Amino acid sequence: MAQKWRVNVTTGAPDEAKAQDIVRRLPDDSRPAYIGYGDDLALRIVAVSVEANDEETARANAIRLVKDACRAVDWDWEPEARRITAA
Repeated sequence: MAQKWRVNVTTGAPDEAKAQDIVRRLPDDSRPAYIGYGDDLALRIVAVSVEANDEETARANAIRLVKDACRAVDWDWEPEARRITAA
């Protein structure tokens, strides 16, 4: 049975405005949220919720969501899952 996961994903957005644009492009049912800076100022992080049977699938689904949102705002970035928790 699928479980809910909350995943923090890097966006690589150059500034907060671009990160907010990315968040607006994420599906509402993923409860997207901009949560600030990662380890590096260039790695702005968003949090999304996904359903999956396991942690690996949850990571992949979250990365896909963020990558699609990045493309929608003309931002080419390879998102990376930074933190994942069962919701």
